[in-house]
Amino acid sequence: MPATTAPILPSNDFPDWLSPIVVKELRQGLKSRAFVSIATILQGGMALMFVLAALSHMSPGGSGVDTLSGFFWFMLWVPLIFVMPGRALQAIAEETKVQTLELVQMTRMQSLRIAFGKWLALTVQSLLLVLAILPHFVLRYFFGGVDLVNDFTSLLFLLAFSMVLTASGLAASTLKPGLRIVLVIVSVGFLLIGGQVFAMISAFGVGGPFGGFSWPNSPWLGSLAAILLVAAYVTFFLLQAAGHLSTQVESYSSKKRSLALLSVFVILLAWILFTQSIIDLRILALLTPLVLWSVAEALVELNDPDWLIGHRQPLWNLPFRPGWSGGLFFALIIFAIIFAGVLLGSQPQDLETLRKSFVIFIGAVITPALFLIRMPRIKQRLLFYWLIHLLFALAFVVALLISTRPGLSDEIALAYLAPLPPATALACIEQEMDIDFIRTVFPVTATVTTILLAIFTLSALLALRPKSSDASIPS
Repeated sequence: MPATTAPILPSNDFPDWLSPIVVKELRQGLKSRAFVSIATILQGGMALMFVLAALSHMSPGGSGVDTLSGFFWFMLWVPLIFVMPGRALQAIAEETKVQTLELVQMTRMQSLRIAFGKWLALTVQSLLLVLAILPHFVLRYFFGGVDLVNDFTSLLFLLAFSMVLTASGLAASTLKPGLRIVLVIVSVGFLLIGGQVFAMISAFGVGGPFGGFSWPNSPWLGSLAAILLVAAYVTFFLLQAAGHLSTQVESYSSKKRSLALLSVFVILLAWILFTQSIIDLRILALLTPLVLWSVAEALVELNDPDWLIGHRQPLWNLPFRPGWSGGLFFALIIFAIIFAGVLLGSQPQDLETLRKSFVIFIGAVITPALFLIRMPRIKQRLLFYWLIHLLFALAFVVALLISTRPGLSDEIALAYLAPLPPATALACIEQEMDIDFIRTVFPVTATVTTILLAIFTLSALLALRPKSSDASIPS
């Protein structure tokens, strides 16, 4: 008798709707002790809170209602801001420890799909927790003194923030435990310096790119800004996680650089719309850390040996190819766009300060990377990039300590840092971008920056040149 095959039935079961990695993570996550415990505590705490509120006969607008609202939001903050991102921080580390991640990678599933599946599973669990407390959320309205519209908006922002933190925790979970601690310290320092730069630029007034930026008053513009910021940072962190998980076959450098390039265009567009149409989207300047981190990462990445000028790859793709040689040209494009935006949106009286400080900023960014191109054996290259920055920061601190000596001002002591662009950039920030101080250090710092940039460019072109052994390979 001829062999028969079983008929193919339509796939209507839940596991067939989603990616296998999402189904796997959801099944494991929903059965985990962490999720069951936090869901039970959340529901029990909410129920107890409202029972006590009902028994105490709270009056609308009284202090008891404020206490009730404070406890309500605290019960939400703990799982969404601490528990779920904390679980993401161990998501990939646990798989690596029990050696199950290799089994997933053997299925030839892309690293980005693995990272996205884990993030989506954790985000769905956060959504389930939020949906579970919605009855309690509405119940607060009957106690009075509650604006449901504003509270619902706050809940959405809290959930969006949780999504970003979960993605960042997932990216950090791909690192070794020691590197995670260092990454947290570096990130905090990076944000502090970025905040100082924002404050410095804000001194140039409302016409500047970040001067007095706040959340847009329009609900539509505010929602648009929130969606763009959340989407950009979630994508950025997932690409970081995928990049750490990827093998030699996969490379996410071009995707990360494309995201950074798109982000800098969005920042520039928001600035232009504000100056020309009074549409305040300057909150999108919060994409700046994403752009700067991508530039630093591109400048220290190891070169791709398979990329050669005039051989196998088009020249227009040069800024998006893996490695510091292509990363330099990517960084120059980013610098050019930012500089064009500075010239376009600044007040005429501020142009000299911004132009000269921008040159100092370029020198500060490329100087540590130039050291690393001679150290190809270093694996944690971005970490060493920030450590080199730390050495220049120590030189800045020493100069400040020397300036306390009698008869020596801090301007004179900090002026001796002019040959060191990273230390000079910190000195300019400490001097609150004083134009007289910038004029003092600029000739030396600009000369050093030009020499370093020329050396970097020449090294990049030489690294991209075809080797003699490849000359006979057809293009």
